[in-house]
Amino acid sequence: MITLIKNNGRRLIQKRQRVIMMIMLMIVSVIVAVYMSGQERAPLRVAVFGDEQHELVSNQRVTVSYLTKEPSMLQLLKGEYDAVIIKEKNRINVTSIKNEAFEREVRQAIQPSKNTDVLLTQNDPKTGSRIIGFLLMFLLMSAVVNMYIFSEDKEKQIMERIVVAPISFWKLLLSYSLPTFGLLVCPSLAILTVVKTMAGISIGFSFSQYLFLLVLISLFGTAYSLFIAAFISNSDQANMLGSMLIMLTTILSGSFFSFEGGNRWVDGLIKWLPQKNYLKIVEVIESGANLRHVSFELFYLLSITLLFFFLAVLKTKKQYIRR
Repeated sequence: MITLIKNNGRRLIQKRQRVIMMIMLMIVSVIVAVYMSGQERAPLRVAVFGDEQHELVSNQRVTVSYLTKEPSMLQLLKGEYDAVIIKEKNRINVTSIKNEAFEREVRQAIQPSKNTDVLLTQNDPKTGSRIIGFLLMFLLMSAVVNMYIFSEDKEKQIMERIVVAPISFWKLLLSYSLPTFGLLVCPSLAILTVVKTMAGISIGFSFSQYLFLLVLISLFGTAYSLFIAAFISNSDQANMLGSMLIMLTTILSGSFFSFEGGNRWVDGLIKWLPQKNYLKIVEVIESGANLRHVSFELFYLLSITLLFFFLAVLKTKKQYIRR
């Protein structure tokens, strides 16, 4: 098994372009997250468009812009505005990429009959949560890409020769998983170490907390990528489908901005996403609370991880053991 681990690890590192691209994406993610965290104290930017202007309850946290042209959704996504207030036909519409609670807060601020002491607040994630949120998608997608060695051995029928060796399928698939796992955790932790020690930038969590969080999500990412590679024979198809699902579910989970507070069916689906449960664990750790508060989320995430690995072993064993 040790020989297989070394061989698979060597094969991963030999693909220098993939490794360099992965590390560059991680570096960019951390830089963007740190920059965005530095903007947390910037005033909220609210755009007003329509027939009639409304006075917001302004303070040092709010900057109001009155527009003659309705801003696009792209401007919201780019962060030019935190919310857009549109007045048309005696109706007021509030649009934002933040959650519904924030939109309600904006509505309260512009209603003269409501409490005029409403203060808009920027409830953005802290530095640690933001860094993890930005890293999350790239870590999981890197796991999918790095599992190409497993798909490659199946496509080239190398696996048929490997399985005749006196090694269990659990250990066999573990020999593919450990190099992938290591290639996720080690570069990420190294990048964060450089950012904190050499650049002197606050990264939110301690190194031990980052180690725990990176190990947790890397375990899930490795098991997920192994599951996808086991059930989809073609490596390109496995890569495409696995990455697409990661992108969709990670965005929905609120890694970049929240989708909650809208449709209750969508909210019900989102709360079962592994990434959503992981982000809850991140928030609890950053708040300083005990992990007992997220014991269900931790159990759920580890259970999904073990289930993916178990199903991958079962599928591979069924594929190569002829009865």
